[in-house]
Amino acid sequence: MAGSGAPYDLTVVGAGIVGLGAAAAAVECGLRVVVIDAAAEPRGASIRNFGHLGFTLQSGFARQLAQRSRARWRQLDAQAGLDLRTDGAVVVARAEDELSVLRELAAAHDDDAAIVPLGAEDVAGRTGTCGALGGVWLREDCQVSPRIAAPRIRYSLAAQGVDFRYRTTALGAESGLLHTSRGDIPAVRTVFAVNQDIDRLCPELAEQRAVRRCGLDMLRVRIRRGGHTLAPVVPTLTGWSLLRYSATAVLPATEALRQRLHAQDPPMATWDVNLMCT
Repeated sequence: MAGSGAPYDLTVVGAGIVGLGAAAAAVECGLRVVVIDAAAEPRGASIRNFGHLGFTLQSGFARQLAQRSRARWRQLDAQAGLDLRTDGAVVVARAEDELSVLRELAAAHDDDAAIVPLGAEDVAGRTGTCGALGGVWLREDCQVSPRIAAPRIRYSLAAQGVDFRYRTTALGAESGLLHTSRGDIPAVRTVFAVNQDIDRLCPELAEQRAVRRCGLDMLRVRIRRGGHTLAPVVPTLTGWSLLRYSATAVLPATEALRQRLHAQDPPMATWDVNLMCT
């Protein structure tokens, strides 16, 4: 690639967590990298997100990727000082059908130290939750503050020679060339990490792949009980979470849970809510 004549081996469009991850992987391979973003600073889903790194409840190929991703996050933490928390997450069971799913999960992973059954008292101590029947501890899950992690990864990459160009909008690409609002950027390859905006940058591809925009909203709340503010020690997942993650969504016991939750609260089912606290 060094003899290609292009000033960069890779252009990354999008300076969120996914784009920064692509840039970090490329730098590790010795490539020359430039990252562009239409904004003046990191924003969007990478900043609005709550920073829960959910590795444990993945399955199949996603599980393999999750384990690689966890190792990568730890490496980035060592390089950039991300204040990575590695004390896991807890899934709380407040009903018998939720507890049944967690028992099946634990039985299916009885040789996996990443999933640890918890009693009601242990759940309460770790999460501040009242009325739990039990739960599981997801030992491999981690947590970062996006408002800390994204800028520190960017500073670390800049120190390693990555160029960053903010307030620069991608207009389109062709082989070996990215068109932007501030001129063309020659590069051997381009990675688009622009979330739903892929339908604007590559409309034909988006149409071919049936890309559909959806919303992701997160709510910041303050929960008070008896004059005290509830603050979970670790990310805390609920029965609604069990419907979403691949390791639990396909378990036999999950169907009964799904039917009960959907009948109990149809709007939550329609909105596809993942109810968790962190």
